[in-house]
Amino acid sequence: MRTYLCIVAVGLAALVARNASATDPPRDEVGDIGKAVVLSGTLEFLWGDPLPLGSGPPRVCYQLFSDDGERWDLRVDSQRIDLAGRAWTFNRQRVVVAGHVLADADAGIEVETLALERESDRDDTERFRASGSQPYLWILLRFGDNPSTPEQPAWFVTQALGPHPSLDHFWREVSLNNIDLLGSQVVGWYTLPQPRSYYVYDIDPNDPGDEVNFARCRADAVALADPDVYFPDFIGINLCFNGVLDGAAWGGGTNITADGVTRWYGVTYMPGAWLGWYTQGILAHEMGHALGLPHSSGPYGQTYDSQWDVMSAAYGTCAQSDPTYGCLGTHTIGYHKDWLGWVPAEHRHVVGSSPEAHMLTLYDLAAPAPPGYLHYVRIPSGLNSFYTIERRRWTGYDQNIPGEAVVMHHVDYAIDDHARVVDPDGNGNCNDAGAQWVPGEYFYDGAKNVLVSVELADDTRSLVTFTNTPRSPVYVDLANGGYEDGSSVFPWNTVYEGYSAAIPAANVYIKPGSYPGSIFMTKPVTLRRNATSGVVVMGQ
Repeated sequence: MRTYLCIVAVGLAALVARNASATDPPRDEVGDIGKAVVLSGTLEFLWGDPLPLGSGPPRVCYQLFSDDGERWDLRVDSQRIDLAGRAWTFNRQRVVVAGHVLADADAGIEVETLALERESDRDDTERFRASGSQPYLWILLRFGDNPSTPEQPAWFVTQALGPHPSLDHFWREVSLNNIDLLGSQVVGWYTLPQPRSYYVYDIDPNDPGDEVNFARCRADAVALADPDVYFPDFIGINLCFNGVLDGAAWGGGTNITADGVTRWYGVTYMPGAWLGWYTQGILAHEMGHALGLPHSSGPYGQTYDSQWDVMSAAYGTCAQSDPTYGCLGTHTIGYHKDWLGWVPAEHRHVVGSSPEAHMLTLYDLAAPAPPGYLHYVRIPSGLNSFYTIERRRWTGYDQNIPGEAVVMHHVDYAIDDHARVVDPDGNGNCNDAGAQWVPGEYFYDGAKNVLVSVELADDTRSLVTFTNTPRSPVYVDLANGGYEDGSSVFPWNTVYEGYSAAIPAANVYIKPGSYPGSIFMTKPVTLRRNATSGVVVMGQ
């Protein structure tokens, strides 16, 4: 992994809790190289995506906006951040950081310990919820030594607020009409007061190559635009440059003081290249980071290999593109839509600890669901891990997904908070038929007690059976009440529950009776009468 100013790859102490001292001096008094510091403030994540996507590993920058109003770059192993709580736990949260001031950074700390300031914040999810209008400010910036104007401001106005494929149109569809970009504005072109080399240069002597000085870019951009806008009117800022940055596009969030108000903004740093702000899918990817979303991927140790998610391969297959705005982004996955609060309770099913066996009806993730249909199913696979199920179709911006199918992801918080496509064929391609679950196919994780089978798919729905109590054999008794797990002692009381709970090639024993409802059977199981006499009637 290429390291960046804000991260190192090896050798730091374990991340454990430590209380901040009320007597910690402000930054101008602790700037001595090697001096020990304990600071509290808000942790900020910034993701860097090398362009073209997949040409290198992702980068992550961690910054602390401390209580004295200063910002510190944190050099900390990203894997330790994941193990200690990941972006879901730490991003935008108040934390306590202990470490030493670095010799090779203008305002850096080598982190020894990091913890939430309040452990009760660990399960806070409200900070990621996004609803209503999310006005963004496009600030167009020319480097001081580059007078070029690649596109006129009207080009960006249409990119922001025009019809398909504007970002307003994109986020309305992707959010299931939970957000829009109404109120967004484009300002500039402004000429930065310094040449590119002032903003992009070799900041970290331990890491070859140039890095972006985000603080310099942000400060000068805000100063230039401030006479023309009132910053608190906006939720986020897209900084669009007329030249390349450090080979990457960046997205995340930060606290900014402008017009007398200090508050959080989502911010992107977009280079002026074909795979920068020119490409709708790339800008959508970075705006996803600005909303707080991490990456997703396949299960192969890559980051940008999944064409199922704008937060991985961004624009998927690029089957749908625009002659002006380039390859269009795909939808993000159900896990991320749920993360941002875009999946209503009536369209999501989260399995608890009690035995369950169900046949559920999934609806296209790219369109609002009618009553009785689901967008998102989450099945636990351990204390801090789970599978997700969603249905994907070539609808709207999902024209760029690789196929029409049920898609599953696995999330394991013991590793990180990323969702990885479930692809059992292990061939290194998480977009082919192995990851596309169609009628007649089933997924069985015997170690985690998860069984999912796709029974039917048509233009309007996919029927999926699942259970967290897979069994062989399975027992059904219409007269049973109370606790049910499919055992002979506690049989299910409907045939479809028994079928849902049966592992492949199992026997389902059914007590005589009239069982309402029809079932679709594509998984290999055998239905047997569980009695020496009597009639089993189904579908009445």
